[in-house]
Amino acid sequence: MAATGSAVLDEPLVTPDRAALGFLRAAVAARLTSAQPEALREASAAVLDWPALSCAAEAHRLTPLVTRAVSALPAGVVPTAVLQEMRDASFRIAGESLAAIDALGRLTAALVADGVPSLAWKGPALAAVAWSDPGTRSFADLDVVVRPADRHRARAVARSLGWRSRHAMSERQEEAIFGGLAAWELERESAPRLLELHWEFSAKRYAGRLPVEEVLARAGSLRLGGVELRVPAAADTLLLLAQHATKHGWSTLEDVAVFAAVAQADPAALPTAMSRASAVGGGRALLLGCALAAEGFGLPLPDGLVRASRADSALPGLVAQVRARWDARETAWRAPLSWDYDWTVGGAARLRLLARALFDPTLQEWRAVRLPDPLVPLYRVVRPARLALVALGLGRSPIR
Repeated sequence: MAATGSAVLDEPLVTPDRAALGFLRAAVAARLTSAQPEALREASAAVLDWPALSCAAEAHRLTPLVTRAVSALPAGVVPTAVLQEMRDASFRIAGESLAAIDALGRLTAALVADGVPSLAWKGPALAAVAWSDPGTRSFADLDVVVRPADRHRARAVARSLGWRSRHAMSERQEEAIFGGLAAWELERESAPRLLELHWEFSAKRYAGRLPVEEVLARAGSLRLGGVELRVPAAADTLLLLAQHATKHGWSTLEDVAVFAAVAQADPAALPTAMSRASAVGGGRALLLGCALAAEGFGLPLPDGLVRASRADSALPGLVAQVRARWDARETAWRAPLSWDYDWTVGGAARLRLLARALFDPTLQEWRAVRLPDPLVPLYRVVRPARLALVALGLGRSPIR
């Protein structure tokens, strides 16, 4: 038996511009539930500033979905200039998606030819899974995931297709800087310009990481652009979405909308996702996604997840922080270590988070000090030293 609505929230969402966010939520709900046009017209009646709504849709990465919603309103409701601007932006996003599908297909085919299994993650593949339309998501880069043992071969394949390392590093420098992040950044001249080649689904400091080998073994197929892509199964997608969005503080409504769409399409996936999340320390992240999707879009929650939500005393505070960021329009928010600590469950997982946050080098250390190859291991000393300077007010970068 399922319960509709949030298990931990009873108050309505409050924002400085409730009309704009209310319409964004109504637009997503219309896509999720095939709501009647009256619901959208009612939400539109409260909108007084349509240019501001257009900006909010862009900030929350919902422009294509919201454009479809405003296009369904009676003529004259939305100013012509705003409507055309949103349609132009949606057309641009659709074009970027086509370019990304082509690049993803070429890379996937080349990896297959070299015997390297891979997963298409986020980007147009996730848009196709969530909305059955790869043009409904905006994204800045491509994300491809391979097994850790295959990462060097995969990078060589990508380089053969014209991708190059984004940073002028030696091999040893790349291993030191990106080892803890578990992803290489590559770029090329044509769009999409950026590729993240992952061998884990997130940096190693974070809880809730599913082993790539297991996700590959359970993966399904998605035909996109004439190429068969491997994509995570629904339960894995929900856990990975929750972990990724929680790392970034669920700073956009699109994070919640995609989570709700995948969960709604396969209701049986949520309990499975919770079981897997609990096993890898990602339970609180998944519950946070469930709470936000239930409140925002009426996602029905299985009784087991309702009980788990009520039992997690930290969950209401995390949801309140997400609300506050939406209220403050902090859609580009970068999570501090304190947020990561709060959503991480268990003493061992928190110790790993703190230890890796203290010693795993990042691009900030490389930008601060360009160590030659023989001294690359010293980046693990540079990292805590730089953080100490930041803590003393002598550095500019936050502790992350």
